[in-house]
Amino acid sequence: MMDVRILDARLPACQLDEGAYWDAPTASLHWVDIIGRSVHRYWPGNLAHQTWAVSKEVSSA
Repeated sequence: MMDVRILDARLPACQLDEGAYWDAPTASLHWVDIIGRSVHRYWPGNLAHQTWAVSKEVSSA
């Protein structure tokens, strides 16, 4: 059976979020904002959030 947790994350709004995935080795969540042309990474353990701007629309990371 799969263990599911709901995260109450206070993160900046995105225009079109896609491709969210959990990276177990780094305990972080990754996703992209297609229209906002950015890639995001969030660590729920310490509430850190990192964003990378990209020059074109991206649909997965």
